[in-house]
Amino acid sequence: MIKKLFSRKLLAFVVATGALWLGTIDQSTWETVAVAYLGAQGLVDLAGAGVGWLKGKAEGTVLEASEDKK
Repeated sequence: MIKKLFSRKLLAFVVATGALWLGTIDQSTWETVAVAYLGAQGLVDLAGAGVGWLKGKAEGTVLEASEDKK
């Protein structure tokens, strides 16, 4: 699901960049698409990092790592 969403966002960004290059859209419209793409990708990356952290915590790896420091 995330891969499909990623490719759709990337496709929208590439199409908007091409439209800007061709003069079909103006700079402010392209900026809106670019900010939406970067923000959405940041949320996907953050969610992925959170899931990885939660899996590590559930498996005890986070706790084990903190105990090793003591």
